[in-house]
Amino acid sequence: MGNIPILIRREVEDHAIHFVLAFLLGCISSVIIYVLCSRPADSAGRLILSDMTLFFIMGQLPCLMALDAMALARVQMAGDRGAKVSAFICTLTPTRGQLFIAKWISGLAWVLLAIGPILLMLGFRATQLELYAPFIKTVMTGVIVMQVTAYAMGQQIGFLRDKGLILVVGALFLCLLASLLVIKGFAMPLYAILAVLTVALSVRSWWAFQHMAL
Repeated sequence: MGNIPILIRREVEDHAIHFVLAFLLGCISSVIIYVLCSRPADSAGRLILSDMTLFFIMGQLPCLMALDAMALARVQMAGDRGAKVSAFICTLTPTRGQLFIAKWISGLAWVLLAIGPILLMLGFRATQLELYAPFIKTVMTGVIVMQVTAYAMGQQIGFLRDKGLILVVGALFLCLLASLLVIKGFAMPLYAILAVLTVALSVRSWWAFQHMAL
C-alpha cells in the first residue's frame, strides 16, 4: 500500500490539466453564483435568489462538472493504456489493484477540488443565504454524488476505442443524468439510483482493468 501515494501523485501530475480545469471551473462557478446572488435583500438582509441563479446551480453546474469528471476518468484509463504507462508501472512493485485505487482516490480529489471554491463562497455568504441553507446543502450533495457517478462512467468510457461511440455514450449518459435530475430532483431517490449505478460501474471497471491488456 506504500506505493499508492506515489501512484496518486503520478495521476495528478500526468493529468494536471484536468485538475487545473476543475479548480478553475469551481472558481468561475463560485464567482457566477456570487454575482447572481448580489441582488437586493429582504428587510432581514437575506438574499432572494433569481430564477437564473437557481437554474445555474441546479442545472448547468452539475452537468458541467460531470462532463469534466467523465473526461478525467476516460483519459486516465485510455491515456495510460495508449502510452503503455500502466504496463510499465506494473513491471515494478505496484499491482493493478493499487493502480485502480490510486485512480479512484485522485478522482475523488478532483471532485473536492472542483466543489471546494463553491463551498467556501457559500460559507462566506452563509448568513445572507440563510433562507436557502437546506436547499444549497441538498444541491451540493447532489452535485458531489453526480460527479462521482460521472467519474465511474468515465472509467467505463475509457475502455472504448471508437471515438464516435465514446461521444455517443458520453452524451447519452449526460442526458440520463439530466433526466434523472428533472424527474427525481435532488432527493434521496436520485442519490440511491446514482449510488447503485456508481457501484455497478466501479465493479465492472475493476474487473475490466484486472483483465485488460496494458
